[in-house]
Amino acid sequence: MAGSERDRVVGRAYELLARGDEAGAEAALRQIIAAGDPSDAPDAAVSLGALLIDRGDVAGASEAFGYAAESAHPNFAPRAMFALGLVSHEHGDLDEAASAYKSAIACGHDGVTPTALFYLGAVMEELAEPAAAIDAYRTAARSDDTEFAPLAAYRLATLLADAGDNEQAADAYDLAAHGPDQEIATLARLGRGEALAAIGELDEAAESFRAVAESGHPELSSEGACGLGEVLASMGDNSGARAALSAVSDTADPLIRGRAALALGQSLANDGDLEGAAAALESAAGSDVPEVAQAAAHRLETIKSAMRTGRVPLPAEAAAYLTEFTRASPAADSERPNLQDI
Repeated sequence: MAGSERDRVVGRAYELLARGDEAGAEAALRQIIAAGDPSDAPDAAVSLGALLIDRGDVAGASEAFGYAAESAHPNFAPRAMFALGLVSHEHGDLDEAASAYKSAIACGHDGVTPTALFYLGAVMEELAEPAAAIDAYRTAARSDDTEFAPLAAYRLATLLADAGDNEQAADAYDLAAHGPDQEIATLARLGRGEALAAIGELDEAAESFRAVAESGHPELSSEGACGLGEVLASMGDNSGARAALSAVSDTADPLIRGRAALALGQSLANDGDLEGAAAALESAAGSDVPEVAQAAAHRLETIKSAMRTGRVPLPAEAAAYLTEFTRASPAADSERPNLQDI
């Protein structure tokens, strides 16, 4: 195909794509691929693969992506390798997906590598290889990618917290909290508060929880207020604790309501209001969450004993629950394969 004719066909193909003429665009893209120009054919193959994926033609898309992946084109080969990984990932072939993501990463393309690292981390999680997932997420988190670096930092933090490395988890959550996705940022501040509380950095933990409590998030703000109340109660700021806990919504998750009742009981006991503490703990003892009900019943016995003997429980004794309840960190929706990332 002569140069002028090639330019005309290429222009026509992308014009048809923009207009939504899939049949015409497919024919033009196949013509470009058949001509075999090393500059245009890989680009056309990636575009064809994306078009075929939208149509549900997985085999045809894989063939098109495979052509581009083998082209060694510096831009479109890594994109095609990544696309092959997404296709395999979405269809449950995790080993094949990992291999394709690693091939894309090995190309060192700045526009592909952070995204491929994030998805590689997700595959490694699904394969129950947390160490490999941590490595992939850590590398992605250190990149300059504004979308996937914070997502990777969040997943890295949750894995580190699960492994008990709360100090590094707090640092990773902090990275995630500064990303553009406000949902992930709020979740990250919540996780950071929990990690900091676990290592005794209560002032910083309170700061993170307060940010979540004041975020206006329809669900997480109650959890942030609960965490803030727990931390303040354990620090002896009982009026501050009760103010924070008053913001826990009646519609909050039963676990959060139960934790808030436990923290309220602690703050009241700290101030010597044993009757008020007992009332709060009786409320928690009726929780549908077994862990909350059991903890509340145990502490209620302590409070009742104190009421009989006149010995007020020390704050440190009542603060034991602070790290007793762990929140399951929800995975970001984008952890799942998303073929729109091609």
